[in-house]
Amino acid sequence: MSTYSYQIDETQVLKMQKAFAKQASKLGLYDGSIVNLDFHTIPHFGDESELEKHWAGARNKRLKGALTMIAQDAESKLMLYTDADIMSHEIDEQTLSFLRFWKGVRRGVKPTLVFDSQFTSYAKLSEIDAQNVKFITLRRRGKKMIDKIKDLKPWSRVHIPHLKRKFANPLVHESTITLKDYKGELRQIIMKNTGHEKPTFIITNDFD
Repeated sequence: MSTYSYQIDETQVLKMQKAFAKQASKLGLYDGSIVNLDFHTIPHFGDESELEKHWAGARNKRLKGALTMIAQDAESKLMLYTDADIMSHEIDEQTLSFLRFWKGVRRGVKPTLVFDSQFTSYAKLSEIDAQNVKFITLRRRGKKMIDKIKDLKPWSRVHIPHLKRKFANPLVHESTITLKDYKGELRQIIMKNTGHEKPTFIITNDFD
């Protein structure tokens, strides 16, 4: 398998992924309205490896390996798109690369993208917003941000209907904010009493 895989280039892989995604969409296996984006490092332990080091969450450390971007349909959990061996300087571009791919699969269907705080930069969030694509992500939080929430009012309690969620009634504070390098305003949702010691800061361009 290794021998043959090296004979396939990026163009052929992308063509296969588009064909698969189009067919799966026709069969109704997913619609891509909400898409989870994440990175995964596939470790390589060869002594002569020339791959870059990337964070491997499962091992809680940086390892030499192939950084792989994965796009998953949130409803069906099926994979929509992957891209492997991403270089460090290419990380911020991956959301835009996926959107270019998705336009060739489901033209006119704009997904809501969901990803963590390290996935891309605030400047790239502006480019996503300029394409009228919605996103939901975590805000990078610092000590000053956490200290300031003591004075925030009002907080409201919401119910999250999920059978596996132990803390289903967190406290929520909503506001409109601006961030450096992001053009325009964002909706910020702070959640506490979620079972975690520190509050969660969510930002989105979806005001509905």
